[in-house]
Formats: sequence, structure tokens, C-alpha cells
Amino acid sequence: MHYIPTKNVEKLILSAIQRISWYVREHETDFIQKVREASSVQQEETVKDSKRQLIQAKKRFAELDTLVKKLYESNATGKLSDRHFERLMGEYDAEQSALEITMTELQGKIDTWGEDSLKTDRFIELVKRYTDFSELTTPMLNDFIERVTVYEGEGRGASRRVRVDIHLNFIGAFEVPADIITPMEVKEQRLMGEEQAAKERRLKESEQAKYEQRKAGKREFTARKKAGLLMPEELEADEQHRAKRREWQREWRDKRKAAETAQAVISK
Repeated sequence: MHYIPTKNVEKLILSAIQRISWYVREHETDFIQKVREASSVQQEETVKDSKRQLIQAKKRFAELDTLVKKLYESNATGKLSDRHFERLMGEYDAEQSALEITMTELQGKIDTWGEDSLKTDRFIELVKRYTDFSELTTPMLNDFIERVTVYEGEGRGASRRVRVDIHLNFIGAFEVPADIITPMEVKEQRLMGEEQAAKERRLKESEQAKYEQRKAGKREFTARKKAGLLMPEELEADEQHRAKRREWQREWRDKRKAAETAQAVISK
């Protein structure tokens, strides 16, 4: 099940937009270079494959032209009936029409080779259009995000991890260099540190309050015991507790004595 709370996805998207937009503003030249480097390999493979398919399509198209000429000759000389001629011509014409569409699409992919600069410029213009990245809005989501892919989670409970790929318009799944720390991330880390410190302080205060409460309870119990005010069940519980403690102390002394004896044997 590929599930992740919507608020968590929105937080990831906003963080990605903030991080990349800051990087674009502060390191525009590096950004342009990295986008081109990241896409060049992928585009090169796409263009190679498109060129290969285009060659095959053109070859098949030429073969069909030859077959069509032979059909006309066979039909004209009476070697091929009109019925078979029309059927085969229909098939060849349909295949050539499909090939024309395919060749146009493939040529379009090849012609777009080198459009990285235009796409990168369009993303930079998009970043500069926005002045506030503090909140994820619907227009921002539509302008920046092409698609979000959520993968199957691994692990369970608190250790569960879900991979999320965020693809941005014009530049795809761009990653800011890992060593770059943006001011937003510095602020977030500071807030997280403050929140953790406050949590630890509250926990310490809670533990101290519980400790003081236990101490007060023990003092009150001792005072009531000395005054002979304990109930029978309280006396029984107190005796059981003392018996367990004496047993634990005895076992501890026996273990320590055994360890000392073993150490003395080793020393000899």
C-alpha cells in the first residue's frame, strides 16, 4: 500500500520548491550547468533511439512505395485481381499513414535536441515570478509540479520509510547538491532543535515532579506507619516489598562473592 499523509506530501513539495528556488536565485549559473548535465545523458539516449526508429520507419516507408508500384504493375498486367489490389492498397496506405505520423513525432523529438536552455530559462523565470515561498498554494503547485511519485513503503511503525520523487515542470527530478544548506533549512533545523530541547525540558520537569511526588508519598507512608495508622493490607504489602528487597540484596551479595572468588582463582 503506497500511503503517506497528504500533509506530509505537501510539506515535502514545499520544501523541494523552497530549496530549488533558493538555489536558482543564489547559484543561477551552477543551476543551469547542472540541469544541462543531468538531462544531456537522458536526451542523448532518447535522440539515439529516435534516430534509430526514424531510419527504420523511413526504410519501411520506401519499401511500401516499391510494393505499391509492383501492385499497380501486377494489376495492370492482369496478374492481380482488382479485389486483391484494393485490399492490399488499403493495407499499405494505412501503414504508410501511420508511419508518416510516427516519423513526424520522431523528427520532433530529434529537433528538440538542444532545447534545454529554453526549458531552464522558463524555470528560472518561474522562480523569479514568485516572491513568497512560505506557503504552498494551488497556483504554486500547478506552476512548479509536473508529477509526484510515491513508492511502496519499507519497514513498520516509526522506522517506516517511503520514497517520494518530485518532478518539477521544465527540469524534472532536479536535486540540489547535498552540501548546500539553505537559510530555510537552517531555520527549520534551529526550530527542530528548540522543539527537542523544550520536549526534553518538559520531560525532565515531569520526571522531577513524579520523583517529588514519590518522596512525599514515602514520607507520608512512614509517618502513618510510625503512628500505627496503616491498614492491614498496607502492612502486608509493605512486608512483601521488604521481603523482596531483602531477597534481591541477598542475591546481589552472592553474585558479588562468586565474582570475587573467581577473580581470586584467576589471580593465583
